[in-house]
Amino acid sequence: MRGFGVVREVAGSLVERALAGWLVEQPAPLRRVPVALLSREQARKAMEAAYEAELVLGLVDDSPDDDDPPPGTPGARSWKPDPELPGVSEFFTAELAVVLNCGRLSAGQRAHRASTYRTHLPATHLRELLEQLDALGVRAPQGGSVTLAVTEEDGTLRATSTLEQLRRIARRGCPDHPSEDCGCAVLDRPEPVDRYAPSAAQQRFVRTRDRSCRLPTCGQRVGWADVDPVVPHACGGATDCADLCCLCRSHHRMKTLVRGWRFQMSPDGVLTVTTPSGITRTTPPPGTRPPPPAPDPPPGTAGRDEPPPS
Repeated sequence: MRGFGVVREVAGSLVERALAGWLVEQPAPLRRVPVALLSREQARKAMEAAYEAELVLGLVDDSPDDDDPPPGTPGARSWKPDPELPGVSEFFTAELAVVLNCGRLSAGQRAHRASTYRTHLPATHLRELLEQLDALGVRAPQGGSVTLAVTEEDGTLRATSTLEQLRRIARRGCPDHPSEDCGCAVLDRPEPVDRYAPSAAQQRFVRTRDRSCRLPTCGQRVGWADVDPVVPHACGGATDCADLCCLCRSHHRMKTLVRGWRFQMSPDGVLTVTTPSGITRTTPPPGTRPPPPAPDPPPGTAGRDEPPPS
């Protein structure tokens, strides 16, 4: 019996070693990383975060501090105003906490994040964008260039950049806070220049925004268009993206030489053209979307001009 036990133990160890050796020799299974699925999931989360930020900022716009009690008003202890949300009611975070079903501190943090999404484009976002572009293999063609357009949720152009400029900004980060992710804006529309000729950055921004001649019904491609000030430089017009638009050479000459034509443009690029006969056409930049319709009034309030008596 003792010898049988020894044989059994030796046989078991031989089998285990053989099995272990077989497992070691097996090639490791290749696992496919779902890159496309992860990219779609990241895009979905980014869209949801942007949509949440717009909703939160809508509440911010509806909560000014005009009705807040002045300092020194008798009653409960007042909350300190939030320095990151100037002009907003001190009670806003309490309302947002009820809406989101979270604590007041968490509500304040989400409001700060929403404000950052709207007003800043920090260098960390640029680094993430570069990683995505490199993963997609985006490269400038031989003898050509690549222009990146950063837009708001409604399609309004926020900034433009080349790949090289984007890499320089991502490496440098914020010049005022180089050692931290501060959230300061590092990419925005080009600054005005104190001369007649637009800068290269301004021309890139305006051509990307307009895409063609801005005179209604023209559509001449932007490669054959001039970047022209809406208010002539000789009449006090600023060489600023808010006063520059693309016009083909024919319509550029018409605007400059023919009397009676009037051009006006808003800071977000909406162009209004009035003919000598008084016909007016207003066109937004291509790619911009109209604002959402106003919500329907609550049931039973349609047609009321005055609030119900108290």
